[in-house]
Amino acid sequence: MSLPPAPVPQSDWARLRELFDAALPLAAAEREALLADPALTPALVAELRSLLAHAAEVSSADADGAAFLDHTAARPLPAPVTTAGLQLGAWRLLAPLGAGGMGEVWRAARNDGRFEGAAAVKLLKRGMDSAAVLARFAQEQQALARLNHPHIARLLDAGLSADGRPYFVMELVEGQPIHRATATMPLEARLRLFLQLTDAVAHAHRNLLVHRDLKPSNVLVDQDGQVKLLDFGIAKALDPLEHRLGPDGDADGATTVGGVRPYTPHYASPEQVRGEPVTTATDIYSLGVLLYQLLTGTRPTGRKATNAAEAARSVLDEQPTRPSRLSSEDVPDPQWVQTRRRLEGDLDNILLKTLGKQPAERYASVDALAADVQAYLDGRPVSARAASPAYVLGKWLRRHRAAAAAGALGGLGLLTGLLATLLQGRVALALGATGLGAGLVLALVQAQRAQRALDEAARARDSATRHLGELRRLANSMVFEVNEALERGQIEGRKALVSAAAQSLERQTAFGQMSDAERVELGMALARLARLEGHENTNNVGNVAGALVLYDRALQVLEPLAPRLQAHAGWHAAMGAALEGRFAVTRQLRRPAEAMAAIDRAVGHAQQAVKLAPEDLRLRCHECALLAHRADQAYPVVRFHGLADLALARRHVEAAVRRSEELVAWAPTQPQALRVRGFVMRLSAGHVAISGQLPAAVAAEREAFAFLERAIGLPDGEPLRASDYAQAAIRVAITSRAAGLYDEGAEALAPALLQAQRDLHDNPGDEHRQRQLVAVSQTLLDLCLHRGREAEAEALYTQAHQHLPVLTPAHEADPLCKRPWQHAWMDSLQALAWARCGRLDAAQQRLQRLHAWMHGGTLRLRDDPAALDCELEANIHIAGAQLASAMGLPDEAAASAEAALERLQAMRAVRDPSDAIEAVRSWQLAVRLAVSCTGEATAALQARLVTAALQQQAELAARGLVEPATRAESRWLAAQAAG
Repeated sequence: MSLPPAPVPQSDWARLRELFDAALPLAAAEREALLADPALTPALVAELRSLLAHAAEVSSADADGAAFLDHTAARPLPAPVTTAGLQLGAWRLLAPLGAGGMGEVWRAARNDGRFEGAAAVKLLKRGMDSAAVLARFAQEQQALARLNHPHIARLLDAGLSADGRPYFVMELVEGQPIHRATATMPLEARLRLFLQLTDAVAHAHRNLLVHRDLKPSNVLVDQDGQVKLLDFGIAKALDPLEHRLGPDGDADGATTVGGVRPYTPHYASPEQVRGEPVTTATDIYSLGVLLYQLLTGTRPTGRKATNAAEAARSVLDEQPTRPSRLSSEDVPDPQWVQTRRRLEGDLDNILLKTLGKQPAERYASVDALAADVQAYLDGRPVSARAASPAYVLGKWLRRHRAAAAAGALGGLGLLTGLLATLLQGRVALALGATGLGAGLVLALVQAQRAQRALDEAARARDSATRHLGELRRLANSMVFEVNEALERGQIEGRKALVSAAAQSLERQTAFGQMSDAERVELGMALARLARLEGHENTNNVGNVAGALVLYDRALQVLEPLAPRLQAHAGWHAAMGAALEGRFAVTRQLRRPAEAMAAIDRAVGHAQQAVKLAPEDLRLRCHECALLAHRADQAYPVVRFHGLADLALARRHVEAAVRRSEELVAWAPTQPQALRVRGFVMRLSAGHVAISGQLPAAVAAEREAFAFLERAIGLPDGEPLRASDYAQAAIRVAITSRAAGLYDEGAEALAPALLQAQRDLHDNPGDEHRQRQLVAVSQTLLDLCLHRGREAEAEALYTQAHQHLPVLTPAHEADPLCKRPWQHAWMDSLQALAWARCGRLDAAQQRLQRLHAWMHGGTLRLRDDPAALDCELEANIHIAGAQLASAMGLPDEAAASAEAALERLQAMRAVRDPSDAIEAVRSWQLAVRLAVSCTGEATAALQARLVTAALQQQAELAARGLVEPATRAESRWLAAQAAG
């Protein structure tokens, strides 16, 4: 299959527009003659054909300029016989709803037996599988996945058809285009519906998406009178680096997939028509066109245009007519002359400000536009109109007619009082004057408040401008400062990133008044920054205490919003994220009660978020993950500082398992749902293992691994292979090792080792993938030692060692760098393997380096028997004892063996004896130490170790944790006892 032509470079856009204008009015044969010109590049010809096809589609649609995703507003098309009834995942296609240039939209029903429901399915047309179209199709799916709002059609599912065409499933919206639905509504009702639309667009902007194709056919009003925004097919992610240069010197932020920006001319902004960069101001202009049409029944420009080219030119050349000055010839409404009077003044000014030719002339944000519309509905002054005293006072008088009437009566009282003074004295005059004074004072107070509101609106615009400036300043810092320091995963780069982000957030918090939405975003930004400071699951700069400070600051920003945002899923999600972070760092700081309190609160917020937005996949996945974290805090599976309450942990695990089952039933084809299910199942397997049911735990680990493999096999699931596959395989192997199933553990790791090698080959120098390869190799090497396969261990070490991240003196000196640890674990295992198979010089060289690291402080081992540091020390001493015995150095062998024994006893003293994994691991290490004591100097110690290990083995067998007949360790102990 031939490759699609490259996008048209920016330097040819003017030529492309000339060709388009020339070709548009031509007949088909004449167009082909023009396109056959040998002077035209293939890219120009391809793009010109695309534009002409798009123009034909737009001009043939109804007066809305409807395009490819009109749902029920589109003209139904005859369906191919083979498509109706097609099964796509859990959905069966029933009838066509519409079609466009690249996609068909179908009504569908869910028929997998789990749930019932209707949806709209967008399926790529046959033959439309070019790279450009596939990219645009994927772009729409990704855009919808980022949005969760009651006035935006939700993404429900996605996948591939049997013939490889991508599809995605959306909420089915049955309704009318907004301009038709509002045709008979009063003015106020139209404006309130428009505010629903602005709320949806503002949500997209807050998620860094610009819609770019706002028009009536993409804004439906359903049967409940609710607005639904559709079709993010050409949505653009806001990129603070929009003007960066691509490989050909083009500004890659200035083109879309096809090389030019698709749009609907009548609703496009001037910058879209000119091919300039798109910003949120583009959507604000299109909202202005829509509002103009809702209020007048016609468009602000291009009312006489007969084709797409004329409509586009009118956007550039024509000035919008002030709505209140449209004549009855311009507007078909017979009541227009009476209606237009209500538009005069505020609504005129709002619309003209929204339709500014230059982005800087428009509202600074959609929220600012919505604020003015709401101010009009409330009878308050709007920012689009100069605040003269007469205007402000007039607004107050209309809003407070009763107070105005009181003032008028006060004036009448004054006249009455004057007459009464002549006849009856001064009492009536005083009463009348008091009435007038009260009315005037109240009016002046309200006028001052209105002026303050206008001042606040101006400050809000200034704040928005400052926010935009800060965003660009931070983007520049990312490009020029952080990039210089940042090697992927390196400490200096992360420090520079954290520093730049922290300075940016400090400047933003100094901006003063912020909206609730901005405060939620600020809280989330602080939580993300805290992750970089010291969250255990992120490459961080090691500042755990600093991370806690930032998480607490995030909560200080978010918690005061509770009275106003209890019904907002986004606020609950932000609270959940900040509390999850606080849980993680207090857990690292060994404050288990605080950690449990934080994760309990986080779960509560996550559950509330799901109740408010039950169709949001990300929220449901996050809820399941937090339920699992709570169970792990009750009794940690992997040696963290939790509460050691296994019964509580099992109850929490059961809740997480049930919720993950519901999640997978609801979204069976979503990779993230399957990934979370696998994570919960791995945690459940860990608690099963801790409880002593090791065979059942191995089965559960394999089941969890199967969920991950299913997720990887789905569309968009491949990235999980690199991020999760190795760790899941390691968990299967470790649990198999505890159960004595060494061969099964090695079998699980074999494909993970191949995958890790492939990943690193495709991404050379990637430290994350290097660490994955080392982790898989280390676990497999340990299994080789358990299986007595020292030669395999040596080959594995030789292969893996070349991929260990380079260790320099700078890394050894850096207190945050983990590279020495990676080398130490591998070297300790390899030294033991070499000592066993007689490679004494190599083993001695490794051990000398390890001892230098231990005593010189490079490893910075903690004196904490509960930590992994203690086990690493024990392994190093065991290898030393083995080597010294083999070299005929009895005193050194005895010293190393005693040091190892001291570490093992310390570990056993502080670790939970009821923990099956810990108990088996302690026994395995004791046997390993006993095996290393081979000389006369350590014979007595070996005998003591064998006796103690046999006693441990009996205890483990009584608990059902060890079957002596199946364990290599047990056979060795039996031989020693018999000899």
